[in-house]
Amino acid sequence: DEPGEWVADESMFGVVDEATKYTKGCFSCRSSKFQEIEAREGEQIYKEPLDQEFIDEINGQVWDCALCHEGTPGSAPDSQLTYWNNAAGDAFDSFESTERVCGQCHTTMSHTSVDHYRYGTGVDGLYDSKVEQGQTSVEEETGIMTVTGVYEPDVEFVQDSAMRKLGVTCANCHMPKATDPESGQTYTMHNASGSPLDSKESLEYCLSCHESRGIKSTDEMASMVRDLQAEAKVQIEAVGDKVKQVHDTIAAAVKDGSADEQALDTAREKYSRAKARHEVALGDANVAGMKVVHNPEKTFTYLEEADAMLDEAIAALG
Repeated sequence: DEPGEWVADESMFGVVDEATKYTKGCFSCRSSKFQEIEAREGEQIYKEPLDQEFIDEINGQVWDCALCHEGTPGSAPDSQLTYWNNAAGDAFDSFESTERVCGQCHTTMSHTSVDHYRYGTGVDGLYDSKVEQGQTSVEEETGIMTVTGVYEPDVEFVQDSAMRKLGVTCANCHMPKATDPESGQTYTMHNASGSPLDSKESLEYCLSCHESRGIKSTDEMASMVRDLQAEAKVQIEAVGDKVKQVHDTIAAAVKDGSADEQALDTAREKYSRAKARHEVALGDANVAGMKVVHNPEKTFTYLEEADAMLDEAIAALG
């Protein structure tokens, strides 16, 4: 009441913690106040280390209301951050507003991206866009080039999914509607960092469609998803083992000179694109298969394609 502002209290990023290795740029998708500082200090702010002056100016406002709502929390949610709005380019309008909100953070783009979706939201499109913009790294030992950031493209990954075609967006599952038991008022839950499998309201929303497919309770709904996650994990880990094997094979061929440069380039290209597919399907390195529900069809397709590309990489080396 005193400052007349909406604030988010007790930010987990409210202290300078050397162990986390956060830079000021890490806040570019976490705080609307970052934009004020960027406008004043310029692009170098993205690489500067945290300091207390910056934290004090952010004032604990991480995932604050203005990140998603213009003006007051009563306004409709949409992306408010300059770096997402500019980098999305012509594809901006192809995302729903409640996807753009999440895409401000859960995306493969960086502040250096320009027209990031110029080649679409599929893995090869993202890969080619990043290569073209120099967002790559090359392993000195093998000469393998990999793109940076194609590993957890949540907002891109859900495009073309069965759920997305039905009009389901991120907020429907991660920020479902709930009813206050005392007042009877309906409101939007804002604990978006929690798993929908732990939310009765989220699972009930899932049932609004899946009940017609024979799922009769929230427990059954959660079990169905966990079974799918387990299935995906097995395949993800198998392809992951193959990724490591092919990497070692390329490294050995470079070291002993058993393959010419043209064959090595073919193997490197196949390996890099296969690795990108595996990382997208992986979704989260800490919990393999957890995000398969975002797009089951694309998950298993990418794993099949990655497996085939890894075979082609080996074949190229003779």
